[in-house]
Amino acid sequence: MEWSDRPAERLSHLTGQPGCPMKLLRAMNTDSFFGRFDHSLDAKGRVILPARFAGAFTEGAIVTAHVGGCVAVWRPVEFEMLERRMRQESTASLEGLNRARVWASGAFETKTDGQGRIPLPVRLRTFADLAEEVVICGMIDHVELWNPSRWEEIERSQEETLIYGGIQP
Repeated sequence: MEWSDRPAERLSHLTGQPGCPMKLLRAMNTDSFFGRFDHSLDAKGRVILPARFAGAFTEGAIVTAHVGGCVAVWRPVEFEMLERRMRQESTASLEGLNRARVWASGAFETKTDGQGRIPLPVRLRTFADLAEEVVICGMIDHVELWNPSRWEEIERSQEETLIYGGIQP
């Protein structure tokens, strides 16, 4: 993919649509999520998001199972883009349809409470093997919640890539 000077073209790969409506561009002009934080689940299965993340979800969040065995927390605008891609996949093959079914059936709409907590349904906690401790990672356009052991494996394997030249500025 060649870099474009027009923002709409740069975002078209996310939406699956040529060009990108200005409304979507304005909605995407929000803070990105970066950083790692160690938190705990409370007795009701809620996790406190770091203050730098929690404010982004006061109007709503969608929580889903995600690649690698984590739970993803999405703002509505990013979730809508992902939903469009899933719709396209679901019409392309039976495998895509089944993946979309499982993904959509596990999605959970919520928002942060006054203390920055979000509830996690049992099904998603089980999927991600979240019991007490949770690693919260900013992942640019969403937040991921990880079992600490799983996260350490990923972190360890990717640190080698960074050390030996994985990401170039």
